[in-house]
Amino acid sequence: MDHCNGLFLLFSLLVVNPATQRWACLPPLPSHSTELDFRFLYDQGLIVFDPIVSPHYEVFMIPFVNPGQYCIERTDLVLKESEWPPSPLILHVFSSAAERWEEKSFVREGDSAGTVAYAQRQCHLDKHGNFYWRGALYVNSYFLMRISISDGSYQVIHHPIEVYKSRPYVYFGKSEKGVYLASLTIDGRLSIWVLDESCGQFKWVLEHQNNLKPLLLRLNRSKQVYGPWILRDINYHLYSQKFPGEWDLYDQNYDPSHFYSPNDEAPTENNFEWHSDDDDIVDNQCNSEERNRGDYLTFLGFHPYKEVVFMSSGSMKGFAYHIKSSKLQCLGNLYPKHYEHFAEHEHICQSFPYTPCWVDELPETSISVHNLCQD
Repeated sequence: MDHCNGLFLLFSLLVVNPATQRWACLPPLPSHSTELDFRFLYDQGLIVFDPIVSPHYEVFMIPFVNPGQYCIERTDLVLKESEWPPSPLILHVFSSAAERWEEKSFVREGDSAGTVAYAQRQCHLDKHGNFYWRGALYVNSYFLMRISISDGSYQVIHHPIEVYKSRPYVYFGKSEKGVYLASLTIDGRLSIWVLDESCGQFKWVLEHQNNLKPLLLRLNRSKQVYGPWILRDINYHLYSQKFPGEWDLYDQNYDPSHFYSPNDEAPTENNFEWHSDDDDIVDNQCNSEERNRGDYLTFLGFHPYKEVVFMSSGSMKGFAYHIKSSKLQCLGNLYPKHYEHFAEHEHICQSFPYTPCWVDELPETSISVHNLCQD
């Protein structure tokens, strides 16, 4: 459902740290006790974790307007014309320090984003790209909502005017200069904005623009790279040793022991490095007649401290776009070796940059593959 500084929040309300191999189960979410009609809303959990400040974490349940036609037709007129987001905005917040859910109130500073009815018409937009930065939670909707955790306030930050005109795919993230907005149109036009938060005001400053279709065309004709994507927790060979014969239930022709070898182990950290002078990087040079062809891209995320945006083509191939040099780099096939056997018929539908963290206050409950096999 979400991730922050090395912690994962799963849809089953489990918090997991893959680096320390520990996890915690959150208590059931209580019912809302406010007067706001929550029948037309659904909650999305966002996790806040800053190991520099504290080893504890918080989980915020953020309400979004439900896209169902039933809600649009049956919700009363007064509710449909009420402002969204409301003020105060009441959120369920779980604190690992207090080990319980609490209701916290956040008062809006400035104007709302519109009405509930307008939010219902916009709710089909992608909600990925939420993140925590410098004491504030940034929530992606058809606007950017900045929730200040320390003083109990929030602001609505509208997209740049150009984004509203072209209606591209929008992604928010944090990188070298702070808060970034990346937009990508269906014909491959990429725009990058940086949020200026100086003097208490919020202003989007255009940082970069480019057409990526020519770069994709040249990259597709160049040398292809298919690594170093791997399964970091390769436990199917351990399972086959502990429970021989049970793999026949999934695939009678597949024996994981025939495929696994010591060479499948995780490579060293240096093998993950990529540089701007590699052979599979192309610059912004291409013939004009090729500009309307190429792959369709989606965002994976921003590099946390370099001006690099990660993208994928149909969730199959990974790319890194260097904003300062306008160069595109192929990161290979996103599906690791033997993935189709290990995950059966599951498909990768989303990827994101992940930085492991070795500090947490999660219980001493291991999720190692050894314990899973024994259990």
